[in-house]
Amino acid sequence: MKLQILHTLFYLSCSCGTIIPQRPFTLPNESSSIVSDSLIKKIEQLRTKWGVKGISIGLAASPNSTVFPSHSSRNDWILETLSFGEADRYGNEVSSDTRFAIASNSKLFTALAVGLLVENKTSLPNGDVLDWSTKVKDILPEWKLMDEYASDHVDLIDLGTMRSGMPRHDYSHDNHTEPKELVANMRNLRPSSEIRKDWQYNNHHYVTLALIVERLSGFTLPEYVKSHIIDPLGLISTTYNSTEALESGNRSDSFLRTGVDLQACEDSIEQEKEKLDPKCLGYLGSVGWWTDSNGLFEAGPGGVIMSANDMAKWVKELLSPEILPPSVIDTVVTGYSIMEGNPKSLWPKHGIKGYGLGQWIYNYRDEIINGHSGSLPGQQSYMVRIPKLQLGFMIAINDDIFGALLNEIITNMILEDFLGPKDHLDRKHIDWENWIYQNQIIVPQYKHLPKYPQSFKGIIEGDYHDNGYGNLNLLKFQLPNSSDEMKNSYRQQRHHHHLSSIVESSVLFDNSQGSESVTPILNVTGPIYLAEVNKLFITSILFTHFNGQLFNWTTIYTRDKLDETDNIIGKINQVIQTGTAIFTEEGVGMFGNFWGKGNTAKDSKVDEENVKENAEVWFDKL
Repeated sequence: MKLQILHTLFYLSCSCGTIIPQRPFTLPNESSSIVSDSLIKKIEQLRTKWGVKGISIGLAASPNSTVFPSHSSRNDWILETLSFGEADRYGNEVSSDTRFAIASNSKLFTALAVGLLVENKTSLPNGDVLDWSTKVKDILPEWKLMDEYASDHVDLIDLGTMRSGMPRHDYSHDNHTEPKELVANMRNLRPSSEIRKDWQYNNHHYVTLALIVERLSGFTLPEYVKSHIIDPLGLISTTYNSTEALESGNRSDSFLRTGVDLQACEDSIEQEKEKLDPKCLGYLGSVGWWTDSNGLFEAGPGGVIMSANDMAKWVKELLSPEILPPSVIDTVVTGYSIMEGNPKSLWPKHGIKGYGLGQWIYNYRDEIINGHSGSLPGQQSYMVRIPKLQLGFMIAINDDIFGALLNEIITNMILEDFLGPKDHLDRKHIDWENWIYQNQIIVPQYKHLPKYPQSFKGIIEGDYHDNGYGNLNLLKFQLPNSSDEMKNSYRQQRHHHHLSSIVESSVLFDNSQGSESVTPILNVTGPIYLAEVNKLFITSILFTHFNGQLFNWTTIYTRDKLDETDNIIGKINQVIQTGTAIFTEEGVGMFGNFWGKGNTAKDSKVDEENVKENAEVWFDKL
């Protein structure tokens, strides 16, 4: 095709701008073209304070940007990279070539690939021409939803803008599931809303869009994006293949935390301590990467890997396209759904947030912002562009909990550095670190136990099944009545290897006072039941008794912890989410947002009488 033929010419001649070498934080005396030296120092201080391993930033600014009057004498775009900290467990420093997973920022590539097919007037199997209003059922024969009306009417815009009526259902996603299998399984997942009523984030939508690209082009999504976007733009370090990124020698590690004490974090913030309580930071460890495979099965919703050098080029192309049709970019940044419309929930200086196709659209200090975030285990990313001012940036961090926190803080600090305050009516700068922590991090609160809890009369242990989620095999772990009994029982039950590692890492139990004091931190009134699951984002589900047929469920993510010699030196376990489960003689119903609904969709009703009908997910007992 023309783009492939002209690839070499574009690579040699496209105006990628003046590339300023990476600026590590250790060079504060240099004059930055885009970000102030004081902000660079602050970013490094934040990284150190929150114990984050590495940060990489790619920035792009037009010579015509009014934010930087000094640029008016330049003819080229300014592309700049900033690097902080360590990339991996070997101690290698982050550089402008270090590759990070950009996670859900990959969705934009998927949406643009579909847009190129629309722009090229691609033919459908029935002879019609592809359009954004084309129904999914007219492309994919395996497509079907429980809601018959939605199944027949969901189109490409509905998929891209997250408005099919389906919640996330991320816990149904098996490891290494092929796109066609995942799409076919959507018929087994319950909807939480009507089509086009509520915005609900859904990775399955972008798996479906990736499969559409493959069916209509004859190429997998990674192949299509490489030939039509990555290669023509000269994004030489960008790939979907995790193995290829590893073999480059520049792939970062994914670092996970366990044992984080959010109350200790809150206390340190309130006391304005420069150094956080070590209990707040927990224990950090490398798990290598978020997947042990090449990761291509997750291409559509989150598979792209990039360096800061390529991030800067990518931001520049989106602001001033030379390869991509501007009409396609306009489509993806058009707000079709409302993500956050409650004025009471808006961030300072932020307007109502809309959602396009893999893109946010909102106002900050009267400027329109486009962007998105991305999250995979141990890898976080953030993109922001200010189209009118012709500047933008991407951030990547190889931490999970505090990586997401710092992404938000740094993003808003950079925007503040660019845009405000502007006049005497708006003189006050915002303390983004304090505001974001206070408003985004919630210290978990557990319900008080009933004074006289009733036991559950039925048998919990055994096999359960849901067509959408697969099998659960529940094993019993008896909770002793005292610390000594608990330790003895724990030693006797070490064959439950996942549960023993969870105990060791203090997910279920608090042993912060040493091995002589081991107490439960969850409200538990009876046995604990464990199901090991082979899912992409969780590895086990715990059920702890509360009262009668009411239980609490807790999803856990467990990975091997690696040292600098690649030896496994233990486990890292993380609590992902908790909620309510109701057991009956026929099975178990999951409540408490197990399915991952959107903010405006109605909560499921915990109903002990009609559990199967009202559950978000229902597992039949076999």
